[in-house]
Amino acid sequence: MNDLIIVFVGLALILYIFFVLGTARIAVTRSKNGIGWFLFSLILPPIAFLGALRLPKADIKKESADNSFFENIVMDLTQPFIDLAGTSQALLGLNISYVLEGLTYFGVLGLLAIYFNEYVGLDDIRAGNMLGILTGGITLAMLFLGATVDWIGLRKALLIALVLMLVGRILITIAPEVGVSGIWNSAHIFSMLGILGIVLGYGIYQPACYAGVKQLTTEKTAAMGYAMLYALMNLGGFLPGIISPPVRKSFGITGVFWVYAVLTVVGIAVVYFVISKKAMKKAQQEQEASEPESSNVKSDEEEQGGFKLLLNVFLDKVKSNRTPAMSAGVFLIAVLFLAIGKEFIFTSAVMEINNSGTWYSYLFSFNWFYLLGVFMLCGFILFITDLRFFYFVFILIFVQTLFAHNWLTLPMYTSRAFEGFVGDNFEFFVNLNPILIFILTPMVTALTSKKDTYNMMILGTFVMAAPTFILVLGPNFNTLIAYLVLMTIGEAMWQPRFLQWVAEIAPKGMTGVYMGIGQFPWFLTKVITSLYSGWFLMNYVPQDTPVSELNSETMWFFYALIAMVSPIGLVLAKGWMKKGFKTKHEG
Repeated sequence: MNDLIIVFVGLALILYIFFVLGTARIAVTRSKNGIGWFLFSLILPPIAFLGALRLPKADIKKESADNSFFENIVMDLTQPFIDLAGTSQALLGLNISYVLEGLTYFGVLGLLAIYFNEYVGLDDIRAGNMLGILTGGITLAMLFLGATVDWIGLRKALLIALVLMLVGRILITIAPEVGVSGIWNSAHIFSMLGILGIVLGYGIYQPACYAGVKQLTTEKTAAMGYAMLYALMNLGGFLPGIISPPVRKSFGITGVFWVYAVLTVVGIAVVYFVISKKAMKKAQQEQEASEPESSNVKSDEEEQGGFKLLLNVFLDKVKSNRTPAMSAGVFLIAVLFLAIGKEFIFTSAVMEINNSGTWYSYLFSFNWFYLLGVFMLCGFILFITDLRFFYFVFILIFVQTLFAHNWLTLPMYTSRAFEGFVGDNFEFFVNLNPILIFILTPMVTALTSKKDTYNMMILGTFVMAAPTFILVLGPNFNTLIAYLVLMTIGEAMWQPRFLQWVAEIAPKGMTGVYMGIGQFPWFLTKVITSLYSGWFLMNYVPQDTPVSELNSETMWFFYALIAMVSPIGLVLAKGWMKKGFKTKHEG
């Protein structure tokens, strides 16, 4: 029974949110005192909900424009779930598939580093590298495979993607049983093949879902469709926190992975039976009937996107800037030779002289071809954009490392540095961020919608980075919750403004390119953070070490300093960034 406590806590939290938001929505739609009923529901949620159901309906329907600030937040939070009940069968199936996949993906991701430690026999450094390959690989795969849905259609794309991910998850689950543990041994190889399947599958699946919303909604209902997808993604991201702990305690991490493999099969069944050919045809007919024919005509610029658009812009830049292009090529060739020399000549000699686990030996222990890839990507972005944009997107990498620590560091930190309830149910705390984002984003957006975009970027990154210093006080339930809540508030403040600012500073005709490139630093964040997070864990929060001998405070102090570079860098560059923005708009 003790193992099920976290399940009851999680379900109670979901029900509490349902009763509170449901009560407030009913009161608002029936023109009653929404704030009063909301406060009542905070204290006695079920009673308040039942009481709200008995309220008489309003004689005159209230327009959304007449809603107060509080009422708009309540409606924004609850509307996606109301819309879900009245959507087409195909779109309903897409959303069910998406919530199942969100549950499965985040559930596996939160346990994967520990899995590589305990089942595959990798140290924290190599385990972090594996997660970097998975998460970074997915970002790249979406760039190259995102157009699959346009070639073969939504239904086939989803089925192929889910089958690939199913095969990948099964390979990861059986790897410890059929293989030999240890780096580059058979268990490691099988698990890497599993990662490849997930990377390829998710590279197709995520873009296909967003393309599916576009196909199955009209211009008027598209915002509703994307809002549903966003809300259900966050719900799915939270659910592993209540499903995983009891299964893991009884059957181990591989037992949890088998549950997620079964859920992937359920997702395939949903796509096959709910998003049937008949349902797709009906939804598309309804969409075409309600959409003016003129709106279906897209310009060449709108049709061209993704990798093809970036490649064409790059080739145009090379033609017009031959000398800088040649200089960049010479530099990359020099870095290539340096990486080859390090990997095949110098590494063995250095490791023989110094194998003490210092930062110096670690610098030579990881593959420098990663650095070559980073240099190439940075050079590519700088070459096709400009220095101001390059600085803006890359200065945010420092605070974005906190996102990556949600799966690279938090699972190991909470399972190793905490005893009792938190340590036994660490998945619940690792997966709190999605449900907090779902609740806080509409509130923060409504409060800050009229504020200057760049100033909100500064304030938001500061509010997200600064709470990391709270964890420097040591492992404690209160400090952990404070960090998770405050960091999420900061995320809600700046993350929605990021693409807005990118669109605002993009030169005319380059908005699509800038929006696409704005995602590249997120790829770098995943890869770069995975290169050093394992080293910090091994040195400050090592496995199989008594809690009293851990030094997590120092680890989080360094992470806080790294994250604070972003708000400081944005402040220092404010005049330069705003000047460029002003010049662009005046021009």
